[in-house]
Amino acid sequence: MRINAQQTGSGLRGMRSIACIPECHGLYGIHESGTAICTDETKVTIPSVVQPDNKRLPIQMASGGVMIYRPLLPFPKERLTATCEAARVHWYQDATNSDKTLTVRNTVRYLLGQERLPKAICKPNLLRISALTQTALSKSHEEAMRMLRALRIISFDPRSGVLVFQQPAEANAGYDRPHLLRVATSILSKLASAVSPNEHISSSSLASVARYVFLDQSKARAEQSSGVTLTLTAASVVWQRTLSLTGADFNSSPIWTLSRQPYMSVKLQPSCTWSSELARPSTKACPYWTWQLFDGRVWIRVKSSDCRLIIVRPFHQTDLSRLRRILPHAQKKKVEEQLAECAPGKVRWTLPLLVDATTAALLALPTLALRLFPAGKSLQWQIQYKHLDLDQFDSRHLKQ
Repeated sequence: MRINAQQTGSGLRGMRSIACIPECHGLYGIHESGTAICTDETKVTIPSVVQPDNKRLPIQMASGGVMIYRPLLPFPKERLTATCEAARVHWYQDATNSDKTLTVRNTVRYLLGQERLPKAICKPNLLRISALTQTALSKSHEEAMRMLRALRIISFDPRSGVLVFQQPAEANAGYDRPHLLRVATSILSKLASAVSPNEHISSSSLASVARYVFLDQSKARAEQSSGVTLTLTAASVVWQRTLSLTGADFNSSPIWTLSRQPYMSVKLQPSCTWSSELARPSTKACPYWTWQLFDGRVWIRVKSSDCRLIIVRPFHQTDLSRLRRILPHAQKKKVEEQLAECAPGKVRWTLPLLVDATTAALLALPTLALRLFPAGKSLQWQIQYKHLDLDQFDSRHLKQ
């Protein structure tokens, strides 16, 4: 079926033994999230504001969720049925499986059972292809993780979703170019997943970036010595190559900054909505409205006794102009300083902004812990950055 759907490469390894539940992206508590749900407001584990002396990440990472485990995949059906019969456990067979016209899967199952498929795609050969593919993918994954851990992750800031890394010059030693390209795209997909809003990242979409980052480093250093900067876009991520940290060490590898790609138009911008009429608190002790995933990157939930309809959308240039007009000088200065520190340049236009949809009042920049409304107004929020495999990062390089 996967061959017929032209799912070559990793698609040929077959069904995974451990996987997320399909079609559940954005469902809190199911898709890689949910372990930090509070049951007692006095024991909230997801702070919306972290004190300056707190050494944890300014925003916690989501974790948990529901996984599918398939421990019986290695066993043939004949052995499973025999085991059930020996243990006097009734074996149930779905009657619809015998209808070869019901689904494509049933048709393929019937043709396999009748040995009517070409020899090249008969069951033994398909299993052999799956095993070879899985072995090759496992080897490439191990090599990718080894090279990934050798990367110098300079920083990752979940407040703006910006990742900065430096590639060691000797990382490509001992690899032929095609193999290095495959491993490199695997590495870059892991890095991009920390910044990109995309649920799935195609390695093929990162091939052009991989050539600049891993394969053409001598050319990159030559351009770097001439002061040439480079900006690429792939997987909804902006990849910007800059000078080394010292600004003059042209023998070192370039620095790459990854940030969320700016939105192409207002119509394509993400948003989430909470309504006091539709949202129901999970418990009386913790009356937050439903968790929602904003832009595929940040989990947010809010509560308010004043606002009936709250939306979260990207921060706009017009919003900043408006804040400069209406905010007191001290608060305006604080906003400017936070934006300059955490979200310089166009990155700030990808930050989430909480807005009162009824009055159009700007309420907060939640990832920066900045309240934009009068102190008397009621609004609280909690945030988690999407799940990341932090084992691939050196925790010393994460923003404190």
